[in-house]
Amino acid sequence: MIGSKIISLLIIIFFIVVSCEENVDPAADFREQYALNCVIRGDSTLQIARLFKSYPLNQLEDGSDPFLTGAEIRLWDDPRYNDKVYFFRDTLIERDDTARYNTPIRAYYIDDFKPRAEQFIEIEAILSDGKRLYSSTKTPSHLEFEIDYFIPPSEPGKQYIAFEWIFTEGERIVEPKLTLHYTKRDDNGVEHLFKKSLPTALSDEHGFIEEVYPKPTFEDHMYFYLDAIGNAIEDISKDDPQKNNYRILYAEASFLVYDKNLSSYYASSQNLLDDYTIRIDDIDFNNIEGGMGLFGSFVRQDFRIEFRTNYITSFGYLPGK
Repeated sequence: MIGSKIISLLIIIFFIVVSCEENVDPAADFREQYALNCVIRGDSTLQIARLFKSYPLNQLEDGSDPFLTGAEIRLWDDPRYNDKVYFFRDTLIERDDTARYNTPIRAYYIDDFKPRAEQFIEIEAILSDGKRLYSSTKTPSHLEFEIDYFIPPSEPGKQYIAFEWIFTEGERIVEPKLTLHYTKRDDNGVEHLFKKSLPTALSDEHGFIEEVYPKPTFEDHMYFYLDAIGNAIEDISKDDPQKNNYRILYAEASFLVYDKNLSSYYASSQNLLDDYTIRIDDIDFNNIEGGMGLFGSFVRQDFRIEFRTNYITSFGYLPGK
């Protein structure tokens, strides 16, 4: 069984097709439908698919998961050229949120496929009654970047780190992230590695200082301001006077580039992708033939950003090796 630690790496898709109208007999005019949801991750070899069958409202009161078992789900890796096929297997995933369902999460998975950029992918689900659900996607191309490769930037007086990109395939969603890598030395002199997400800016909109973190964007740039970066770096040793126990190694900039399908979903919903849920029950988006749901993909690009030595030592920390 895939444990709860792995679930934090997944996008688990949740979809139920039921009537939402008030004062309607839940058993009347019921029409059975199916939903297939799968997001192919460019940062993992583990891929998850979820398949559901609709039920009348009065059959969902027992808290059971409407997941559909017994289907055969296949994924084709660029069938135009090599036509390699992967077969999904079913599994159970520990459920953290039991507010609505109290059983483990059922899912289909493959654990040996990581997409490339500009790769055509097809998915097909054959249900036990012979019904077929199908979709396809093309993974996005890589971004062309202009990046400040040092913190602080090379340009004197510049108060932010700039990430600017060009996408050659039209408008797409990009999800940036900047992560600090550092070590802390314990009482035995052993250095332990830590990571910390860095904010883009600081805000005092609510009367106190808040860190603002990046979100998926249609824009072609993202700026990380030095005051926000410095505040986060200073915070790693909060209330610890032994600053020389900390060593700042580098920052890693990562960018998730959504394909056309995920970008369209975002435009329809304005909901962010998170580690657990994509909701499409009230969203005007569907790219599954023979049913409903979402099939999409994203790729990931990473860059290492170095810190200038005098910047690190100004906090009392040691520079990276």
